[in-house]
Amino acid sequence: MLFTHLNTFIFTKMDGKIKWYKRDKGYGFITGEDQKDYFVHYSALPEDQQDVRESDNIEVSFTVKDTDRGVQAQEIVFTESKDVEEA
Repeated sequence: MLFTHLNTFIFTKMDGKIKWYKRDKGYGFITGEDQKDYFVHYSALPEDQQDVRESDNIEVSFTVKDTDRGVQAQEIVFTESKDVEEA
């Protein structure tokens, strides 16, 4: 984890699991290995995997970034195969 002189983190790599994700809303939350929840926007998902099911416990790795809208999960990579909801 990197810190500024004010002891706020800039970014860190982390593993976690999708807590929940609402495909119709385009957002959800990931629970990190530190047991904190991180907001995830669909734009942070790999382009070919933005159709993730509305389920939980999908293992991912991600970068935590402190943005102007708060702390968010970005650069998400699925570390286990996921089921895709059929349209």
